Amino acid sequence: MPSSRSQSMAAGRPSGPAGGGRTRRHALGSALAPYAFLAPAILLVLGMLVYPLGYAVYFSFTNKAMIREAYDQVGWSNYSALVHNAAFWTALWHSVLLTVTTGILTLVLGGLLALLLNRRFRLRGMFRGILLVPWVMPPIVTGLMFRWLCNDYYGWLNHVLQQLHLTSQPVLFLVDTRWVWMVLITANAWIEYPFVMLMFLAALQSINPDFYRAAKVDGASVLQRFWHITLPGLRKALLLIGLLEVIFMFKSFDLVWIITKGGPGTTTETLATFAYRHAFEGYETGYGSAAAMVIFVVLFAVSLVYLSIPATRTEEA
Repeated sequence: MPSSRSQSMAAGRPSGPAGGGRTRRHALGSALAPYAFLAPAILLVLGMLVYPLGYAVYFSFTNKAMIREAYDQVGWSNYSALVHNAAFWTALWHSVLLTVTTGILTLVLGGLLALLLNRRFRLRGMFRGILLVPWVMPPIVTGLMFRWLCNDYYGWLNHVLQQLHLTSQPVLFLVDTRWVWMVLITANAWIEYPFVMLMFLAALQSINPDFYRAAKVDGASVLQRFWHITLPGLRKALLLIGLLEVIFMFKSFDLVWIITKGGPGTTTETLATFAYRHAFEGYETGYGSAAAMVIFVVLFAVSLVYLSIPATRTEEA
């Protein structure tokens, strides 16, 4: 009678150590295939994010400077110098001020526009497209546009004010400390409100319309429907959007640098411009890296809160 090995070979099914080895290699290849497809993205993240971040952390503990090649380890000296630098605390306060004021303004403006666009009216799609324009514009274009609008000599805003006889001489929007913060807050809110509007609009459209119909039948007013149906439906979105706006605004650099460069003087100096100025204009790479690490720690803490929200909601459910 034929052996079991010959029967296995006749059936085309390899047996024994060779067949088992091929099976294990096939299983190993199947397990590694997803990682092979993810490898380019992982390498990109490592090269563009992890590697520079690691170097920034390393340089923050050195006296590295761009004007000389040699440098030494200085421990926590850069961070100690930051703590004792009044300009650092002023820049930190300015970052908090910009984050809070711009965040509140974008939440209010984006929420109101979302409520408006959630209603049915003619040309609603066109208005949605128009209101998204600030979000798709590059920040450098937005910054240059606001510099042109607020210029004291040829700015369009000053021209309109003088034509309407509201002012007799140009307003120094980018020089006067009473106006420069208003310009920065408006510019940042203008570029951020479309994102908030879209997020709120998505949350509004997820609310069951039967709730509104039932409340209307029961005689609830518009304010009561908003307070008891709309706001609870937007609560989770409001928290998530608020945290994202904190992340976006606290690290804001491009608009501040393009419009004012932290000026006049240090009136609008934020942590981001403070770190850039010391690292690239003052050639203090180590000191600037330490300031950048402060931004990273703050944003990392807020990001942890943001990432914990869905898990918390799931556990409560």
